[in-house]
Amino acid sequence: MNHELAAKLNSAGLKSFEDGDLTNAISLLKDSYLNWADEVGILVNLGLAFMQSGLDYKAERCYRRALKSSDIKTKRAAYKNLGFVHLWRGEWELGWRHHGKRFKGEDFEKNQWRGDALNGKPLIIWNDVGIGDAFQFVRYTKLLKQRGEKVIFAVDKSQLNIFREHLCWEIDGIVDRDSIMPLHKQSQHIPLMSLIGVVDPETTWGKEFAELTWNLPSLMQKKIGLCWESNSNDKTMFKYKSKSLNNLINDAKISEGNEREKYLSLQANEQAEHKKYNLNPPTLNWIDTLYRISTCKIVHSVDTAVAHLAAGSGIPVQLHLGDVYDWRWKGSHPHWYPSIKINQFTHLNQ
Repeated sequence: MNHELAAKLNSAGLKSFEDGDLTNAISLLKDSYLNWADEVGILVNLGLAFMQSGLDYKAERCYRRALKSSDIKTKRAAYKNLGFVHLWRGEWELGWRHHGKRFKGEDFEKNQWRGDALNGKPLIIWNDVGIGDAFQFVRYTKLLKQRGEKVIFAVDKSQLNIFREHLCWEIDGIVDRDSIMPLHKQSQHIPLMSLIGVVDPETTWGKEFAELTWNLPSLMQKKIGLCWESNSNDKTMFKYKSKSLNNLINDAKISEGNEREKYLSLQANEQAEHKKYNLNPPTLNWIDTLYRISTCKIVHSVDTAVAHLAAGSGIPVQLHLGDVYDWRWKGSHPHWYPSIKINQFTHLNQ
């Protein structure tokens, strides 16, 4: 076996993955594994490439082999992604069981909440996933509040003010998730994604939730909001979820007419694109983004935090998804919000 060659092929495969060339990524990662079959961590990368290509059974085989790794980080990644495969298929029990092992071996698992009676003790729900997930799944704090529980929601520090000032219901505490570490010293806590598996494993309640999440100022809604890229820091998902601004504008023209003067960017960063299309970027402040959304009659967005913020405000959202998309948008009732309509696109890189 040629370990040096395998490492180079793995790096090249990940680079192709980040560039959105899944066919080349799969080929390179396969060759990498053939040159270093004992390094099953390569299979986690290969499985993700298969999954984003819609080849879920090939992805599953990769993740199950990766579970045999002696490296705890590799096993955790394999459990997490295997869980997503099952959730993608609607195999809820298997999905949550495997996904729940993504922190396998951590001290804080000993006192993680499993759904037992809280008896008046506060429950810390900490967001272990992305910004958009907190915006979407905060609805489960309302379910717990309706049951009479005390809830503390721990989120990224960039979200503290928007949750404290604009959430439509009261929570007992909104805190910086960095402030609650170490978790093994907390009496009752649960990661946000694990909470769903405990209180709403088939996501029935969550998908039927029709209330507004955010209080908006009362402003004239004339603009057409645009958000075309996912989180650029997540290289494995960036190309998978993103769409070119040009294609997004063309789709907006079809549904809204040629109202270019009404386009409003909800996309952070991407200075070159803003300049090219004569758009003003929002500041890096979620409340500012929410105020921009409040001036929109409709928002065109890819699967990212802006879509959840807009739809949770009751603004009509055209959600642009690629051929293969996240598990939460599948099934007979995939929308999660009354105001969302789903559009699919094929060429993620164009």
